[in-house]
Amino acid sequence: VEDPDKGLGPTFTVPKTRAKLVNIGYMTTGGESAGEGTIVTLAAFIEEAHFADVGSGEDVNCSTKGAESNDVHIALANVSGQTDECQSVTAEMSPHYRPPLWAEKVLNSIKRPVRITGQLMFDASHHPCSGTKRPNPKRMSSWEIHPVYTVEVCTKDSLARCKADDDRVWQSLDAFM
Repeated sequence: VEDPDKGLGPTFTVPKTRAKLVNIGYMTTGGESAGEGTIVTLAAFIEEAHFADVGSGEDVNCSTKGAESNDVHIALANVSGQTDECQSVTAEMSPHYRPPLWAEKVLNSIKRPVRITGQLMFDASHHPCSGTKRPNPKRMSSWEIHPVYTVEVCTKDSLARCKADDDRVWQSLDAFM
């Protein structure tokens, strides 16, 4: 929910406290309140995954260079084969909680829906695409799933058959590989 009237959106700057982000007044389809820090689950296709800032390191990871010390950024799409990252939602895997299997090569090889679970976070350092503006990284929202706690792969091949709340169709990434 990015609403400039609520102080959230393309001109948003990080407040002194993040309380505004925790209590944004968004209700999930299940009728629960959601905001920053809420554990969320999303079923989608991986559009593209890559290690971020391996040459210079990310500030959040002490500017340490190399893949093993930086987040894996994942563009998630609601349709298979989506190539416009402005239509994607971002998930990030932190190096502090990332099994070796969660690497870009493995993630990019998955052609089935995935179910990503992690914390909802508002990343005010990145802005969504808007009109003709296509900032880097491209995304439809400043909200992201970060950090990612679990990655699962659907046993079916279409998102319509892979409902996020149907545990019967999901298997761990380890089991899938």
